[in-house]
Amino acid sequence: MSLISDQINFAPFFFTLFVYHFFKDTYPKERKIFFYLAGFINIVLLFYSIYTALNGKIEFSPDWELYYTRYSQKGTEELFSIFLLLQYAFVLVLIVRKAQLLKGRVARTLHLFNILVIAQLFLSASALFNGMGLFSNTSHVFVLTSGSIIISFSIVIVYFNNSRLFSSFLSKASAASLSLFFLFVSVSAILTGNGLKESYQNRLYSEFKILQKKTSIQNVYYYCEEKLNTKLKLNSPYFRITYSTFPQKKFFYELFERNENKTCYYKKNYLEYRKELHDVFIQYLMLLFALTILSLLLLPVFFYRTITRPMRYLLAGMQEINRRNFEVEVPVFMRDEIGYLANSFNH
Repeated sequence: MSLISDQINFAPFFFTLFVYHFFKDTYPKERKIFFYLAGFINIVLLFYSIYTALNGKIEFSPDWELYYTRYSQKGTEELFSIFLLLQYAFVLVLIVRKAQLLKGRVARTLHLFNILVIAQLFLSASALFNGMGLFSNTSHVFVLTSGSIIISFSIVIVYFNNSRLFSSFLSKASAASLSLFFLFVSVSAILTGNGLKESYQNRLYSEFKILQKKTSIQNVYYYCEEKLNTKLKLNSPYFRITYSTFPQKKFFYELFERNENKTCYYKKNYLEYRKELHDVFIQYLMLLFALTILSLLLLPVFFYRTITRPMRYLLAGMQEINRRNFEVEVPVFMRDEIGYLANSFNH
């Protein structure tokens, strides 16, 4: 999850380039400097994130939350979070500057982008709060992921509704509806994942209470590590195994009791946790993949009927006019921008 969250730094980077090019290319020299400087920093952070992911480990903390332990110095999360906030602050200033330079409808569109960026800025601050310990990992991931998806699709809808390209109302409505549908599926996957995790943790907590009664030890820690640690503890004079279960010869859970202070360590197989969640997420991924393929197949047909074919008839009519054929009429398929032009042409 840390690797995924670190790649979020690319979102404001590409959005800043989009703002530079929106409507017309402004500040070309400044854009090149930003592209090379911010792009280099983002790539370095991405490779550093991959390095720490390969050298880190995933554990269960005593408060029943899954967390990721980096193989790095303290403060790495704050480094990623601060650079993320700096990029959003930069694009915020850029939008204000460009809105002052361009007037009218373009400026109003940029102000809408500004509102969405401010919302994303507050969401990105959750990563910094998480690094400071003010947000739990679950709250941070849910707020940042779901909020970012909603804001990203809002930007797409604002762009479609304020695009300079001539398109029918149905084309814009279909793009907005498709975006909202993908948004619904993505948020549903997030909510389902959190629900599965909570259900899984509640079931483990019930097992945990049963094992507490069996051992009569109140000081119990819950965690997950590699099997190698099991062998080390079995050969250690400081631990003795008190309870174990191996259904179908697969590691399930074990209890180790530290002899000197009666501390019990409850160990769970992490692969079981991953499998329980991954089965559901694979279904969501397959659904999104199928919807994407279906959209790529159907949208060209839809745009052909609403844009391409009417424009071809209109162009053919203009060519007939150039041939001095003033009796020509073009069919009107829809009462949209293209239909208005076709109707005006016929009159």
